[in-house]
Amino acid sequence: MDGALSSKSSSGSMKHTAVVATHHLPCHDQDSRLLATNQYKICGLKELSSHSKNIPRVVGVVHSLDCLKIIQNSPEKFLHTIDLLEVRLDCLRFKQLPDTWPLPVIATARHGAEGGAHHLTLAERRYLLEEALPWSSAIDVELRSFKELASTLAHARKEKLFIISSFHDFDTVPSLARLESMALRAKESGADCFKVACRIKDEEGLLRLLAFQSMMSSCFPIAAMGMGEGGQLSRLLLAGLGSILGYGWLSKPQIKGQSWACEIQEQIKKFNFFLSKQE
Repeated sequence: MDGALSSKSSSGSMKHTAVVATHHLPCHDQDSRLLATNQYKICGLKELSSHSKNIPRVVGVVHSLDCLKIIQNSPEKFLHTIDLLEVRLDCLRFKQLPDTWPLPVIATARHGAEGGAHHLTLAERRYLLEEALPWSSAIDVELRSFKELASTLAHARKEKLFIISSFHDFDTVPSLARLESMALRAKESGADCFKVACRIKDEEGLLRLLAFQSMMSSCFPIAAMGMGEGGQLSRLLLAGLGSILGYGWLSKPQIKGQSWACEIQEQIKKFNFFLSKQE
């Protein structure tokens, strides 16, 4: 986002402030290190949603050493085409992370049932997220873990981080009723946004995800995206329906359906231009 996300909802605003924090990391061979962040101006959630017509904020996913090298050696184009970085704490060790980040960070430690690495325990995930709060602008926690990580989320709200509640289904697109129910639960739980990523196997699944995005966008921020063979098309269509975040790869795709993060904005602009010519 040109800085970061922010919300005036129950959890306050997304922030990215200059801080210095010492970390002690007992889980999966982590070590202590000193981390600091740069300072960024934070834009409001209304500005996030209306940043550019049908253009979501672009998120580059950081899940490997190759991704970190790209960030450290990135040209200016990189910083002008990506708004946020999602740092996968379940894939990386803190000792591998840079002292500063070139863009605001979404911190997440993925649940094993939703694609998380290293089979982290709840305690390990909680610790990683807590340690990342001082240098993050947002935190992404699966909806299934909201109760178990309630104390971490409370800490994040106190620090005025933007809170993303997420759901990942690598098999199919759930029913419209279930998607709507999860989004409402996320809203009621104090999330600022509901992110849903599902595998698109057929036209029916694509239409269901599009209908969900269209129905819910007017009452709660939604970031919906498809995976699999129909993933790229779904993400272009969902952006046009108001999906507020678009995720892409930095070094190589983790799953089918992802685009290179640096090309997402241009892809969506070209797609929207093409659609406008068909009207």
